[in-house]
Amino acid sequence: FKLNNKWVLIVSLNPGGYQVGSGTQYFIGEWNGKEFIADDLNTRWLDYGRDNYAGVTFNDAPNNKRIFIGWMSNWEYAHKVPTDPWRSAMTLPRELSLVGDRLVQKVLPKKKLPTIKFSTSGGKVKISENAERYIEVGLADEKIFMDATNTWYEDQKFSRQEIATDKKIVDFEIYIDRGSIELLADGGTVSITNLVFVDTALSTVSSEGETHNLELTELA
Repeated sequence: FKLNNKWVLIVSLNPGGYQVGSGTQYFIGEWNGKEFIADDLNTRWLDYGRDNYAGVTFNDAPNNKRIFIGWMSNWEYAHKVPTDPWRSAMTLPRELSLVGDRLVQKVLPKKKLPTIKFSTSGGKVKISENAERYIEVGLADEKIFMDATNTWYEDQKFSRQEIATDKKIVDFEIYIDRGSIELLADGGTVSITNLVFVDTALSTVSSEGETHNLELTELA
């Protein structure tokens, strides 16, 4: 698909994801009607989480927006994860734009969603169901990170996700659902999407370190 004056090619991988199993990369270049010719072969990840795969975009959306939606799971464990009353879901719809050589993603909710927004120069927020079940998101050692280890199910190991950044202050926008967390950071240039497994909901938020402008919307 075309954004601005460039073409973008989305490539869904399985295996070969950012951490394990499934994942999605993208390349920027030109399309001559037969071949896509990439500007470079740099690896750019559409999502650094485990659970945003095989996404599609839509033609002829209102105002010529390029809207993306992905499958929120991973073939490494899609047939194993607990399920009641259903298994798997889709990401929130996201508008894509191109700034330089990076895709920018922006969630397009039609109504208020459970959302956490903040910025940090070296802190984190902790989003909890209880003392044992929680996620941590923030900036540490010049890396944007999400650690969902304590909301994962017992049969599958989970690794903290870290993405290097040269920004001194990073903005975070987090969307919380019953079984998922979707993070857009650094103006939407960094996306991390993960499934979560809790009994009720991630509904308590606390902050540590240099966090600023913490804003909560419609949490359970």
